[in-house]
Amino acid sequence: MSYTCPYKKILSLAFVALSISLGMVEARSRGPKERKHLNFSKLHVDQLCFPENFYFGFAIAEQQNSGAENLPDSQWSRWEKTNFPNGKPHIRDNQRSGKACDHWNLYKKDIALMKDDFQANAFRFSLAWDRIEPQEGQFSEEALQHYSDEVDALLDAGIAPMITLHHFAHPIWFEDKGSFEKEENIVYFVRFAKKVFEKLGDRVPFWCTINEPTIFVFQGYLAFNCVFPPGKADGIFGSFPLATKVLRNLLQAHTEVYQALKAMPHGNTAQIGLVHQYLSFHPWGVITPIESFMQWCLNEFMIDSVINFLKTGTFRYKWRCFFEETYHAPIDKASSKPAAQQISDFVGLNYYSRVLIELKYTHLITLRFSTMLGSSPNHGETMTDMEYAIYPEGIYKALHHMSTIGLPIYITENGIADHNNAHDERRVRWIKEYLKAVSLAFEDGVDVRGFFYWTLMDNFEWDRGFHSTFGLYSNDLATQTRTLKEGGKIYRDIIQAYRAGGHRLATADAH
Repeated sequence: MSYTCPYKKILSLAFVALSISLGMVEARSRGPKERKHLNFSKLHVDQLCFPENFYFGFAIAEQQNSGAENLPDSQWSRWEKTNFPNGKPHIRDNQRSGKACDHWNLYKKDIALMKDDFQANAFRFSLAWDRIEPQEGQFSEEALQHYSDEVDALLDAGIAPMITLHHFAHPIWFEDKGSFEKEENIVYFVRFAKKVFEKLGDRVPFWCTINEPTIFVFQGYLAFNCVFPPGKADGIFGSFPLATKVLRNLLQAHTEVYQALKAMPHGNTAQIGLVHQYLSFHPWGVITPIESFMQWCLNEFMIDSVINFLKTGTFRYKWRCFFEETYHAPIDKASSKPAAQQISDFVGLNYYSRVLIELKYTHLITLRFSTMLGSSPNHGETMTDMEYAIYPEGIYKALHHMSTIGLPIYITENGIADHNNAHDERRVRWIKEYLKAVSLAFEDGVDVRGFFYWTLMDNFEWDRGFHSTFGLYSNDLATQTRTLKEGGKIYRDIIQAYRAGGHRLATADAH
């Protein structure tokens, strides 16, 4: 992906000067000091170590798995039917989600797969706010009962439900009100959260308020890759003020939902947290002052702003003298609880890989931003079907960095886009190496309590349609037949070995 934005010469010169003055050094390392040589090339499933009562499961999003036909009132269902201003369809090849995997109607079948094939003990799934509240203030008891039945089916199978309240999708009426662009709209999200918690709070142990607020902002408001609704981007730097405002409001919404649910019956026993994708940016090759500044700016926005908020209860993002957004969560300073424990019980970590960036200078008034374009500049790296490589070191470092928040960590998403082949080699390697990295972090003392593979079956991957296949099951859209892949068998073997009493001894040196 590449984007070209013209600027007036004077602004370009000012930007170069600012970059040189602020970015002469590389962005600081975000991982722990290297205490071991991270070698993942030769692994076996018995070279893993996880804590007792560890959760192994799957994660899905309702919009991706049930599609527009089941969820006609979401902003995503409208988005997939429309085009960008240049006439290009919002979804690759102008695909439509239809019923996708029809999880809405086939959830019992999917629960049986998780139980019988994997002995999974946890399942993270999102609620369709648009199906529960299709019109403002009008709640569907039928939809609420649907999710109540799904929760009961999970519990009957011995699978702990983890509910996500907002996973990129929300009602059209909320979108048309400005969604999270306006602070005054947060009240609608809190009302929805309280409604479903009233129905399900007595049986659901884990609640995720908002999935990946920085990705929601990055994909919907920043010019780097503006492919999510509402698709509002005003140049590489011009879009930062609105994007920052939306991020601020999302973190406020998380806090208000957390505190509202904690005050309700069963709130004292429910574990409620925010899900953060750890998306770090690194230089493509030899770093220049401008690339150093860009790296710092993106990592500060995409990683540190949320981590610092969860640590302190204060969100503050200032882009020099141009704009600033702040939010101070209501924290009881007299409480014996740290600020982090007053706004979250755990943190969800979504991790896939890191992004490599470069800036190409065609002349003084044109900058071009590029991410990885399908080939790795580093020898020995294997690319996925996305624009990034298999990079298990990254999740090890991310776990250490996230552990500084002081909250338990659940890996709420991790998986690979890989078109299925006879042996599914990349997916097999991914699962082995990333779980090895997780086990090493646990042995280091990181409080990691669960791993939710993304995702159960191939589904509608947002703007990429059905092209990116993350599932451990392939899915025939015509027959809704799920077929287990070779990578799924590796994940199954790891879980079943753990259930049988394996993966208990430290194996940090067994590589």
